[in-house]
Amino acid sequence: RGVPVASFRVDAPGRVLTLSSAPLLRAGADAVPLIDLRAFGARVRHYAAYVSALEIDGCSVPLHRMKRPLVVLLDTGLSSAVVSSQLANDAKGAGGGWGLAQALGRSPEEWLTLRVQMRTEQGRTLTLQAGSDFGTPLYCTTIDDWAMLPQRPAPPDLTPPRRWNRLSRLAGGRPTRTQADVEHPHILAVGASFLGNGVLTVDADAGRAWYAAAQRDVNNFANSAWYAR
Repeated sequence: RGVPVASFRVDAPGRVLTLSSAPLLRAGADAVPLIDLRAFGARVRHYAAYVSALEIDGCSVPLHRMKRPLVVLLDTGLSSAVVSSQLANDAKGAGGGWGLAQALGRSPEEWLTLRVQMRTEQGRTLTLQAGSDFGTPLYCTTIDDWAMLPQRPAPPDLTPPRRWNRLSRLAGGRPTRTQADVEHPHILAVGASFLGNGVLTVDADAGRAWYAAAQRDVNNFANSAWYAR
């Protein structure tokens, strides 16, 4: 019989995985709110959050002018990054200047750096970034949109988040599951290149996450013991 896991922590530098049946983030501590992509057709529950800002090769992407929002997946089993196939096309249509046009004109496999920002519950910004100091590619691969979020009905207990503004307008305030299957967020999955220098904590049941890079921000942790329990 298995032990219920409500929260986990991956301490990459220390090579320690912590599993807990109770939250590992303090209730009053800041965290990034997670969203459940099963409402958009995902087969499993990913650890995902809305992206508030994105830079590709140092150039800011005007997310507010894109047709669909961007969601980042926190995937510790991934080496670098994977992006949904239509992100670059949507970003091109949103404008953003010559530098961004140059970056988007290259294949994602040739991108050098990525910088991702998420808004926290307390209005702060959590940043994840990766890239090379030697001008070598980040090796960000692409995957078809429908492979990441296939078109299929969402579980009956889930509806797309109200923050999905475009769908909310189409559905008169609350998007239907059918519309969510047809129009879903762009996906950027980030792995060890972004998360391998610090500690990722995910309270799955509470829908909250935090990442502390290099210098551990132990004040955000409900349990400061760095071992499996």
